[in-house]
Amino acid sequence: MKSSNTRLTSLTAVLSAQASNTVTANLRVKPYDHIMFQLGTVIATDGTIKVRSSVDKDADLTAAKSVSNMWGYKYIWNLDTGLGSQGSTGLTPGASLVNEYKVNVDGAYIMAFEITSQTAGAYTVNVYGVNKYGS
Repeated sequence: MKSSNTRLTSLTAVLSAQASNTVTANLRVKPYDHIMFQLGTVIATDGTIKVRSSVDKDADLTAAKSVSNMWGYKYIWNLDTGLGSQGSTGLTPGASLVNEYKVNVDGAYIMAFEITSQTAGAYTVNVYGVNKYGS
């Protein structure tokens, strides 16, 4: 799926009770330094959520990486604990939770959320773009 050019000028829902493997549509993050996101699971969730991004506005984040479709995974910080998760590892919530996270998207043009290994539970994700000196 190509970029939807969704600008993150307000809290934007990108996943709503998503209970299967997926990659969201590309979100335009070009003007932002960081993306804040809220992650909620209503029951114990068995699966992993990751963030993909690219500096190429025409990259297809729903497709496999290649020399003609370059993108990578982003490191994710838990704003409650201060702990991070390597991008390729992602977050594996397990128990029911509601947390806020930060992703550094300096230089990226687009990003998307990926859910893998989903066998139980559901994910809800809301995002908001933030610049270093306010939004």
